[in-house]
Amino acid sequence: MMITCSVCGCLNDPSNMVCEECGSDLIDESELLYLYDDDDD
Repeated sequence: MMITCSVCGCLNDPSNMVCEECGSDLIDESELLYLYDDDDD
C-alpha cells in the first residue's frame, strides 16, 4: 500500500521515510492517531 504525503499528496513507497516529491516526513496515519491520542488527564 502506497503512502500519500499529507503535505503535497504525492504517492510514496511504504519504505520511504520522507516524501520523494517535497521531502516532508512521512508518517503512518495510525501512528499519527497514536501520537495525538495520548490523554494525560
